[in-house]
Amino acid sequence: MVCALCLRSSSSRGYLNQSHFSPRLGISQLKWLSFAKKRQRLANADTFDLASHGAWGSLTLLARQFSGERLSTIASLGAFITLVAVISDPFSQASVSVELCDFVGPRDAAIPRHYNYTTSFHTGAGQSELTVDMQFALMQGLYNQPQNTSEGIAKSVVCPSGNCTFADPVVTIDMCHSCMDITDKIVQNGTLYTLDGYNFTGNFGALNSGQIANYGSAIAMDSGGGPAPWKATQMWPDGDWQRTGMFDFQGLAYVTKNVNCQGRQDCDWKMFAFDCSLQPCAKTYSAKVSNGRYAEKELSRQYLHHVPGKEYFQLALNRTFLNGVWENCVAEDHATSTNTVEIVLPQIQAMNPLPSVGDKYPSVWQRPECTHLFGYGPWNALGEYFPKYFRAVRLTAQPGFIFQGDGWVKKLWNNGQMTMDTVNNFTEGLAIAVGSEMRRNGDTCFELSSSKGCDGPLPASLMRTQGDMHDLQPCIKVHWGFLSFLAAMLGLELVFFVAVLAASNRNQSWQEDWKGATLPMLTGAVDHGRGRGSSAGKRAAEFYDEAKSIQVQLVEDRGRWAFTTDVNEDV
Repeated sequence: MVCALCLRSSSSRGYLNQSHFSPRLGISQLKWLSFAKKRQRLANADTFDLASHGAWGSLTLLARQFSGERLSTIASLGAFITLVAVISDPFSQASVSVELCDFVGPRDAAIPRHYNYTTSFHTGAGQSELTVDMQFALMQGLYNQPQNTSEGIAKSVVCPSGNCTFADPVVTIDMCHSCMDITDKIVQNGTLYTLDGYNFTGNFGALNSGQIANYGSAIAMDSGGGPAPWKATQMWPDGDWQRTGMFDFQGLAYVTKNVNCQGRQDCDWKMFAFDCSLQPCAKTYSAKVSNGRYAEKELSRQYLHHVPGKEYFQLALNRTFLNGVWENCVAEDHATSTNTVEIVLPQIQAMNPLPSVGDKYPSVWQRPECTHLFGYGPWNALGEYFPKYFRAVRLTAQPGFIFQGDGWVKKLWNNGQMTMDTVNNFTEGLAIAVGSEMRRNGDTCFELSSSKGCDGPLPASLMRTQGDMHDLQPCIKVHWGFLSFLAAMLGLELVFFVAVLAASNRNQSWQEDWKGATLPMLTGAVDHGRGRGSSAGKRAAEFYDEAKSIQVQLVEDRGRWAFTTDVNEDV
């Protein structure tokens, strides 16, 4: 069809001139019908001839037609079609265009995701160490934080063409955070500050003429949850569970009331305190890659809960996305061939003492695809690693308006411009860095429990979300709106053709097939009664055969040009 449109676009006017029922030939035939129908000026023959040869002649015929001298209504229609054909080329060319089209490529796109994260190295009795990648992720979270989850995971997304779509949501284990302002918990005793309800003490020293005194603290931070995993901080309810943080840290700092005041200048300072924590969670994202840029949007999240006595974090989902559809997760009271993961129920929180080793916990059993687990190993390792950076952290004022301390703490304090928003953004960046590593290098098998190990390798579809790669390639597009003009043109041509046939059948005085030929008239003009017979009823081909035997020459005879059969060899 595209080829047909191209031919139509490149030869519309040629078609009008060469077709057997084109306006050109139709107007020529209507010329003979018009003269056979009535007596009229011979000059009209030239008007018809000009109209059959192009736009100017067609315009002349229309002008004569509408100026009072009616020549032929049907011929006027043919002249109108000829004129319109002149402006049809832009419409024809606009009906097709070469553009870049979106094609689904043969290669797959993929986003990493995982159900569980238990990755760590066992280094001794009850001790574990983080993987090298997780250690680098923590350093990134402190010194070079990703701006969002899209940036955090983008380098691990597979999209060869730079344009990919993902119809399925990305359901994965991740790391979440929370922060709250606890300034109202500050208790001052001279230069000593504590936080009510927290194991936190900071000696800041008195301000010196409105400035932070030399060797005094500008900010102090500490971690209250680690390294022992069983000290998970209870925060606020999350359904039937007490929401528990995997790792928490608190901070107390001098901040400026005047946003235009920076550093140790003479400022109006106030005390500010915050409490932040990290908690494993499961997130659902929608995602796409456009022009090489990966972007994902969080659709929902659920928090994993600390299981007392088991020392890991766990979550059972109500439904999960498998094989392109959402499937409900139905728990069983006992283990089955499909429900192989034990899920501890919230009632464990009220049990004191906890069940002894070997005793039954209040629990149900779920399918592995409906659960998320953050294992004891990485939790224990994080509990050892985080305090290296967060425990007893200080920025200390030095002579010369300098503050001594780690770079990431200086950036967080921001010369006293720290706010609850900046603290929240910092903690979110830390969680994104850790969560991105969990998404990249989570478990490649389902861990049934902390003691039973893995239940065989996972299929690839459960470790990444598949998508479609899109590729931009040149293509020909048809613009149907412009084709309406060409369709109208074809309709007019058909009407004109039918009208010419009808006019020819109605006219009984002339039924020849001469159309645009002048040879029949010339043959009659040079015959001069030589007995060649009647010309009525002869076909155009017969006139052509007859003309082959006639020798003529164009000569001037008494001031008039005419064909003559009397050949003058001297001419």
